[in-house]
Amino acid sequence: MLLVVNVTGEFEVLKKVLFDEDPAANGLKLMLLFSGCFGFVITMVILLTITLCGPIALNISGTLKDVVLTALGFFFFPEDVHIS
Repeated sequence: MLLVVNVTGEFEVLKKVLFDEDPAANGLKLMLLFSGCFGFVITMVILLTITLCGPIALNISGTLKDVVLTALGFFFFPEDVHIS
């Protein structure tokens, strides 16, 4: 993976964004920081859920999340629903 990132030039772009003193990149730096922090927190929550409650609890909570998101989609976007 590192070879692909290096060959495509993405590593140089990331280095430029992170270490340049351009004030326009501060928002991107902040978003990258928040994204990394939330990814870490989500991983810890999943590991704790599996450790304390078992894998079936993660499966049930994921299914309930999908049901709630589907219901919210029907509620917030009723014009896009075409049931025949």
